[in-house]
Amino acid sequence: MAASAALQRLAILASIARSLADIRCGNSAGPRCRNWFNEMFCDGTDGACCHDAFNGWCCPRGFRCAGTFSDPGGNTHCMTPSRVSSSCICGETHYEIIGMTPVGEPTVNAAWDDHLTACCQWPTEDCGWTTTISRTDSQTVSWSDAVTVGYSMTWNVEAGPDLQLGQIGFNVQDTFTYGQETTTTDSQSYTNGCLCTADRCNGPFTNLRFRLRVVHSTQPVEITVRKCGATQRISGTVMTKQWEGHSQCDVETNLTSCPVLMGEATPEVDGEATPEVDGAHSRVHLCGAVWLLSLLCCFLASK
Repeated sequence: MAASAALQRLAILASIARSLADIRCGNSAGPRCRNWFNEMFCDGTDGACCHDAFNGWCCPRGFRCAGTFSDPGGNTHCMTPSRVSSSCICGETHYEIIGMTPVGEPTVNAAWDDHLTACCQWPTEDCGWTTTISRTDSQTVSWSDAVTVGYSMTWNVEAGPDLQLGQIGFNVQDTFTYGQETTTTDSQSYTNGCLCTADRCNGPFTNLRFRLRVVHSTQPVEITVRKCGATQRISGTVMTKQWEGHSQCDVETNLTSCPVLMGEATPEVDGEATPEVDGAHSRVHLCGAVWLLSLLCCFLASK
């Protein structure tokens, strides 16, 4: 009888010890771990559940376990970003953007993009653009103190874009790289074309310039960033390029020669369709980078 009573008392003491050793942090819905003396139930937002031979503790989001338990003060086992010891070390390699607030009004400049050009020799049948041309909007984000916070930051999905940023075409993306231009999900199509025919274009040469309307916006912003629970505010700039659905076809007729001569239609550049040409009578150029080379060719041909 005495032995049985002793075993019952031991079982009761063990049960009490287990209940006293349980440490629960927050909602206890996060990571769990245990040793012989403690069972830890971490909060759902915690980053790691840790233990050594005698103690257990929870590290906040972005931290990982390190070494043995070191009390940050007050016998704290549920550590937070503001109360954390060397038992938790930062495991995040990048800052994340948790807020982006416009500062002042944006600078908006509307312009014509006129890098689509074609030179047509009379009598041409169809020289220019008749098919649909599409353009995709783009954006660039830059920030101060890039050496400290890094040149790449992730976007916290809990932070939505400011309405004013959305009005200038800013789109949320998973990662932003300092000064890198990226395309967004918005685009415009141009279907009215820019075409030169024998009836419309008088010889000997006609120069076409297909101009597309584009809006450039620059918005100063204050960016709130976070890494391992520590936040800071830095200044930044958002630049966007939005294509509008307006276009203009400029025609220069009765030219004695093409401004730039090239052998045949230039291959597709950056996904854009080259103009349709009558190969026997037309020469096409999409940019002026070969201007000097063309002048040299014309000079040698005249010798």
